[in-house]
Amino acid sequence: MSELKVNKISPRSGTDVTLGDSGDTFTLPTGVTLDASNATTTLPATVVTTTGSQTLTNKSIDASQLTGTITPSDNTVSLAKLTATGTKDATTFLRGDNTFAEAGGGAYEKLVTTNITSGSVASVEFNSTYITSAYRDYRIVCSSIAISANDELQLKISDDNGSSYKSTNNYAYGTRGFKSSNSPTNKQSTGNSYFVIVPNTFKGGSSDKTGSFIIDIFDPLNTTTFFTASWRGTIWDSGDAIIGFYGGGTFNTNASSAFNAFKLDTYSSNLTIGAYTLYGRKI
Repeated sequence: MSELKVNKISPRSGTDVTLGDSGDTFTLPTGVTLDASNATTTLPATVVTTTGSQTLTNKSIDASQLTGTITPSDNTVSLAKLTATGTKDATTFLRGDNTFAEAGGGAYEKLVTTNITSGSVASVEFNSTYITSAYRDYRIVCSSIAISANDELQLKISDDNGSSYKSTNNYAYGTRGFKSSNSPTNKQSTGNSYFVIVPNTFKGGSSDKTGSFIIDIFDPLNTTTFFTASWRGTIWDSGDAIIGFYGGGTFNTNASSAFNAFKLDTYSSNLTIGAYTLYGRKI
């Protein structure tokens, strides 16, 4: 085997140099470095590589050029590496639109939580930022609620995104409570200016004798039916009795209105602690 030693190969004329003929093989021995870092390299349509594992460092590859299976070295892909939007946790999954979401098929999806940890708040409201056509039904979960003084808990609705709340005598409702100490109690009206959620006066001024309840609101954006809601939960009343209650009501006019805001408040006191979480349900 002959050996040619030169420091540089240049074309005799023009700018092209051809190495060998078709079918020839040029072998770079182990330990040889082919440095083309400052040059432009044109690869053939098909690049033959060795079999087995390949290591790429600081390189970008167009996805259309990848075939076969790519396996991370530790056989895992960290969720932190994904560019999907939404909340990644044990209750969500990755959808085909690259968004993390809670399971669908009738499940309620969390939209927003209002936490009251101290002070005094007149009301908690949810408007068209969250009440949209993306969802049909809504649920408000009220956890460990306390108020400043013995009072009623009220639900009011709006069809102008909370600019005003319906105050006409068209709230019809019925609520039934069961006391730990005596007979059931009821509260109802065929023409009130708000829904009364609990049948007894809710104990106020306490940070440990709180109440928790759920309010379900059905298809509020429907413009062919009356607004309807139902509720259930447990509270302490003003006489320190435990009340388990359930009820429901309808706004018996304005069937053509789309109601896009809800407000929870009391008759004359304030909300002092508690978590108010709104959920939406798709169909």
